[in-house]
Amino acid sequence: MSARRTRCEEARGSSLSGASLSGPPIEGDPPAANAWFDPAQIQQVLINLLKNASEAGGPEDSVALVVGGADAGGARLVVRDRGQGMSPEIMKNALLPFYSTKESGTGLGLPLCREIVEAHGGVLRLESREGGGLDVVVRLPSRSATASGIGKLSLTRS
Repeated sequence: MSARRTRCEEARGSSLSGASLSGPPIEGDPPAANAWFDPAQIQQVLINLLKNASEAGGPEDSVALVVGGADAGGARLVVRDRGQGMSPEIMKNALLPFYSTKESGTGLGLPLCREIVEAHGGVLRLESREGGGLDVVVRLPSRSATASGIGKLSLTRS
């Protein structure tokens, strides 16, 4: 099993406020090029995105994590759901701190995810899905596109 798949499965099964995500499927194959990132930070991003997807109001079995390569190398991770989705107005504000549509939400989850991804030289994007729901797309750069520094994890085919 690849290091990437193991880390994704750890994020998928992590305890979330007393609840456990027992198994959104992991779809796709490891990227052909290496992606470099801090495993604990990206795991936290995945935990938050999977939690949001499971709370989006769609069928639980519609939540999935899709992994693969990015167009310019690196990795592409997509957390998808078939919940109610987001209107253009909500989507425009969803990545802003303290903006939330949840009654008890702090509005910090998605902005924090965006900050972590951008600190890795990546991009986090929200995309409406045809037929309802949302894709949260995380693109992480390849090693050559990343500044040297913190310990990173290489995603390779095993």
